[in-house]
Amino acid sequence: MQRFVSVKEIGLVLYPDYINDQWVEYLNTVYTHVKLRWGYVLPRKQENRALLRRLCEQTLEFENHFLVCYRTYLLSLLRSKNQDSQNFAIDRLAEVHYPDDEVHVALLTACEELHR
Repeated sequence: MQRFVSVKEIGLVLYPDYINDQWVEYLNTVYTHVKLRWGYVLPRKQENRALLRRLCEQTLEFENHFLVCYRTYLLSLLRSKNQDSQNFAIDRLAEVHYPDDEVHVALLTACEELHR
């Protein structure tokens, strides 16, 4: 089941219910500490700086995880018969580049279908 959210906070609340993977704790920690407690400002206390350092060390791995999931989602939209979904995926793939043949072929196929 897909659920779309337009507010980050709602997505964070729903993440454990819909995805519930190994990143739940990381995302909650980033939100509660970086945004709410520190207000996006570097913390002064050493213990908080150590936490921020650990979060930063995990960020690339989370971003790569997200991009793999997002790729799967965009491919499903490209292969759908819904023109709005295909257009959305094409627009997103103009912003996020996946250098593999599967995405390239799906993009070409979707573009050909849209121009028929």
